[in-house]
Amino acid sequence: MIIKNNARRLLAALVILCLCVGLGGCRRVVISTDMTGSELFRVNGEVCSVKEAKLYLTTLRNEYKNFYGIDLWESTGSSASGDAELLEYIADKTMYRLQNVFCMYLLACENEIELSEEDLTLINQAATSYVSSLTEEERDFLDVTVDDVEEYYTRFAYAQAIFEEITGEVDLEISDDEARVCVAQIIYTTDAEKAQAASKSLSSGNEFSSVASTYSELSSVSANVSRGDFPDNVVEELFSLAEGESSGCITAEDGYYFVKCISRIDEELTELNREEILTETYEETFDDAYDDYVSGLSFTINDSAWEELLELDSDDVTTTSFFSEYNAVFSEE
Repeated sequence: MIIKNNARRLLAALVILCLCVGLGGCRRVVISTDMTGSELFRVNGEVCSVKEAKLYLTTLRNEYKNFYGIDLWESTGSSASGDAELLEYIADKTMYRLQNVFCMYLLACENEIELSEEDLTLINQAATSYVSSLTEEERDFLDVTVDDVEEYYTRFAYAQAIFEEITGEVDLEISDDEARVCVAQIIYTTDAEKAQAASKSLSSGNEFSSVASTYSELSSVSANVSRGDFPDNVVEELFSLAEGESSGCITAEDGYYFVKCISRIDEELTELNREEILTETYEETFDDAYDDYVSGLSFTINDSAWEELLELDSDDVTTTSFFSEYNAVFSEE
């Protein structure tokens, strides 16, 4: 199977690396005291090494360090309570990412997914590029070879492949009407008397924004509106207006609305909304199959090894490219 250079492949990476499916179904969890020091966890016998987890954790740690401009591992004392919470979040995110990759890899194997020679060549290319990018200090700290990184990337590729397999029937066509984002001004109130007063003021020729500042219960008069943001009848009324046109009072279950169309469609926001809708559709399709599978898995963790790993740090290790090297290679035309 060739991992295609398309939106589905990129969304697979998003699901695996960013959304971090919670694995709530992976219920049979055992804290092990008899695992070797090199093993972090097992999922149905498949072993995640401490070395692989160190690479994931280090990459995430450095990404957040760069973003926030602080070294979380050096923050101590009472002033570091917020940093401690962020550190815990990074640790949890690392574990979820690893769990997702391993569970999805196992699901791919169960479904007899195979990678193509082209995929394997790209994996080698990405692994070689990543290891070559490391400094001598980083190589010593991470203790990874090209073969190690190839193994990690291969598992990730299988995870992406099973995502593609499961979501293969998802309709890629999201129409402009479904994705449309309209720039509008909105007046909203739960009070019928206020709604009547606002209606009278608008009919008298007062500016929509001025009436909104007097009667609306929303924090802002301006809004970018897509389907689902407001009651259906409110959105349908807005979408039927010409630019510069205003509606009368629209009664909805939660109150009273007046809308004014500023721009019938914002092209940039519409494209972003199209991507969000597509992502949600993929996620829902994938989760239906994935959650059922994960619920039957058993999970064993080497808690002491994990705690020791969380204490490790090195000022000379700044690499952040483990995930980006893989995505860069597979994104090439």
